[in-house]
Amino acid sequence: MSKLSREEAVSLSAELHDVVVKLRILEAKYDLEDQSEGSSSLGMSLLAALRPYAGDPDVQANASRAGLKLLPDDCLISPLFVKQVSLESVSELSTAWGSRKTTGASSQSDRSEREDVDLTPAARRKLLVVPGMSCAPGRWTFSVEHRGGATVAELRKQFAASLQLPLGKVQVTAEADGEVVALGDGEGAERATGLFVRSVAKASGAAATDTLFTLEQALAIQQDFLDSMASGSQPVSTGRLKEIQTSILLRRGLKAGPAGMADMLRAFDHYVSDAEIRSRGEQINQALGMRPQVYRLQATEGIAHS
Repeated sequence: MSKLSREEAVSLSAELHDVVVKLRILEAKYDLEDQSEGSSSLGMSLLAALRPYAGDPDVQANASRAGLKLLPDDCLISPLFVKQVSLESVSELSTAWGSRKTTGASSQSDRSEREDVDLTPAARRKLLVVPGMSCAPGRWTFSVEHRGGATVAELRKQFAASLQLPLGKVQVTAEADGEVVALGDGEGAERATGLFVRSVAKASGAAATDTLFTLEQALAIQQDFLDSMASGSQPVSTGRLKEIQTSILLRRGLKAGPAGMADMLRAFDHYVSDAEIRSRGEQINQALGMRPQVYRLQATEGIAHS
């Protein structure tokens, strides 16, 4: 096997991003998502669902065109298929300012909380939640459902349960005239096109607060982080990250420590409507191996019920 050039690797990784997203869309569309904790069997549920029809000529023909040979249920040979395109080796570099904790599929308690929202079968809508800027969408992609006529407040509760985050960190957004705007809890969920995970939780009903920095200053602080991380060894150690944080806080006239960090992160949250703030924030998250904060919402087809 020949070694890829850097340009070929960049191109391939971009194409894999599209493939992963498509697989997640198909799993969500046919309600075949693997709900096990920490699942990494990308696309396996789709193939498992096809296996009972391995003897069907139409299914066989379609699988053959995709380069797959499905084995029947009673076959003793493993795995489920002879040839596959394996995506499990896609990098798990991920991204979030607030926490390095990974989030797998929803736990039983998460599902119970989502069941509090009345999902009427006749008007159920499924949303695929895909990292907007991450290089590893497969790890962080998940899905939620909402009923027709649901509010943003209901949608926020589902996002919070799926991500195992405080409700105050979840902000639902929409695009209006090319700008990203935050949606109010009383607005319709069908308007939602994006999700932003705040660095600092906002209390319910709290009014917008002033920030200590202008947009230009906030961008400069983010660039300080990026430049400082790039100048040292990779990956950035916890000790090195603390040194960088302390240095930047003191240079910006803030106290070193949690209070100063919270003030700085609130500034980033305040300017989330700015595309460059979002982009640089995700670059930092990605460099630190943290969860993404910016997601886009993709509506899949409605689920048929008998």
